[in-house]
Amino acid sequence: MYAKCGSIKKAFQVFEMAHHKDLLCYSTMIAAFANHGLSQEAISLFNEMHRENVRPDGVTFLGVLVACTHGGLVNEGKWNFKQMTEEFGIRSSEKHYACMIGLLGRDGCLEEAHDLIRSIPVEATSVVWGALLAACTVHCNIQLAETAGAELFKIEPDNFGNFILLSNIYAAAGRWCDVAKMRAMVREKRVRKNRGPSWIELDSIIHEFVIGDVSHSESDNIYLMLDLHREDMKHTRCVIDAKYKELIPFSPSWHSFLSLCNDVEDV
Repeated sequence: MYAKCGSIKKAFQVFEMAHHKDLLCYSTMIAAFANHGLSQEAISLFNEMHRENVRPDGVTFLGVLVACTHGGLVNEGKWNFKQMTEEFGIRSSEKHYACMIGLLGRDGCLEEAHDLIRSIPVEATSVVWGALLAACTVHCNIQLAETAGAELFKIEPDNFGNFILLSNIYAAAGRWCDVAKMRAMVREKRVRKNRGPSWIELDSIIHEFVIGDVSHSESDNIYLMLDLHREDMKHTRCVIDAKYKELIPFSPSWHSFLSLCNDVEDV
């Protein structure tokens, strides 16, 4: 609970107070360290677990692999992934594979990551291919990105995010014709992005909003205020980053991209 609330120090204090630290205690604390980016602490605790003769399970190793991924500990991750199956006889799940793909991809070992996917004894899932596509996005590897994208389009054809990731890779490489093809595919398949809600708390009341929402009881006043802010932006010469200007024709209303304005300067 403390770890999920962001208090990793208190979480570790509770862990230290436990008289008998079992598998659950160690696995939970390792995962907490890993999720907070404390890779070395997670690895050290895993080593302590070995010394205390507490046998790890798949959840424990998942936390270790996440820690290795966040810390860029490629060799450590490879060794633990191998130990998990060979020494402890634990079958790798899609999450274990996805962590390894992310770890290898972060280090630029994309071909090795692809080879790992092909070695999976069962058909790779969207989680695994998605990890490879994300890694290709970082390193702009178009060839492997197309391979991963093709698999993802077959597995989950309605996932808007996959089209966006591949389109972004094409855009980064200046392949605008391919970007246009991605947009055409989205229109043809009628793939739609799920609208993400936002919440704010005002006077102990939670208000929820989504883009284009008019269901709120104060919608008229809210949009009036947004229009006033837009006029203020014009008068103060708020400059929208050039890379976002092409998005304006695709936006249903101004309020959907007001947050993109990140600079105010004299022109």
